Amino acid sequence: MSLQPEFLFRAVIARGIQAIRRDNRLLDQLFRNLDQESAEEMRRFFLDNLINIDINYPREQLKLPAIIILLRSENEEQAFLGDSMGLGQTPMEDSMSYDSFDDEGGVLGGAASVSDMSGEGLIAFGPYQPQSSTSNTLILDANTWSTDQWLTKAYTLHIIGGAGVGQTRNITGNGQKTLVVSPNFHTLPDDTSTFVIREPNSEVIGEPRSIYKREETQTIERLGTYYHMSYQIQVIASNPELTVYLHTVLRSIFTISRQFLERQGIINMKMGATDFVPRTEYQPDAAYMRAMNVEFSHPFSVFVDEPNLATQFRVVLEQCFNGTEIEISDVTVA
Repeated sequence: MSLQPEFLFRAVIARGIQAIRRDNRLLDQLFRNLDQESAEEMRRFFLDNLINIDINYPREQLKLPAIIILLRSENEEQAFLGDSMGLGQTPMEDSMSYDSFDDEGGVLGGAASVSDMSGEGLIAFGPYQPQSSTSNTLILDANTWSTDQWLTKAYTLHIIGGAGVGQTRNITGNGQKTLVVSPNFHTLPDDTSTFVIREPNSEVIGEPRSIYKREETQTIERLGTYYHMSYQIQVIASNPELTVYLHTVLRSIFTISRQFLERQGIINMKMGATDFVPRTEYQPDAAYMRAMNVEFSHPFSVFVDEPNLATQFRVVLEQCFNGTEIEISDVTVA
């Protein structure tokens, strides 16, 4: 998993501003202590002005009002991949996730950035064990669903245990106790298998669902760690009041989006702010800037092929003491 917070933050800010323009009740809530004239000025500011959002310092003259997203620092943390991603053992379980442990016993559980960090939608059915299967059908032992129940959305079948584990298939139809999937199963599930049905993936801005198809590639190793990152998001406007208004709205957008950001991999996020200062370097006329500081942790991992892993090992029994009856043998265990 890699993460580009700049693009994630830009999308969150843009969508937050669009939502406020569609329904400005949030403005009334945030600025309910303003006098009527100031409140009207602030409302016109958000409805009538184009707010420029840029990553890193602008390469041309800055257009105000603007929001500039800057990376301040990035440092590897003292956390270990195996302890914190999927095993359910972490020295920082109270701080690394707002939701603590998930249903499967892991804090982060996987390698991408939706719901349980494995790039998968929420579970709509299961875990459950089937009775048998054919090349493209999963069969239960009793009537469980209504016909074509799983065609209302792009639901997917996930084999999470037993025979055929790791396979994910699209559901193309269902009877009361059957699921029809596509493409065909690579390994047929049976009564030892466990499956779930998941809803469509939540939108992932920066990450694919998986890097490798685990049912086809077994000899891979996962390498990674946690990083602590600090960003400064500068709010710049042409007068002090509008700068303060825009900074307050920006903080509210990030507060509302906190759970969404966590699903994308932004863990243990904390916000702060800098002093309010005039800035003359952005344009000929003086501009005013207040910056919001965002600190967070995020997991980073990559998968590497290990084609030379051993497929067998040799056990040799040696006679250690004179007079024993241990036979010397050479046994190969596959």
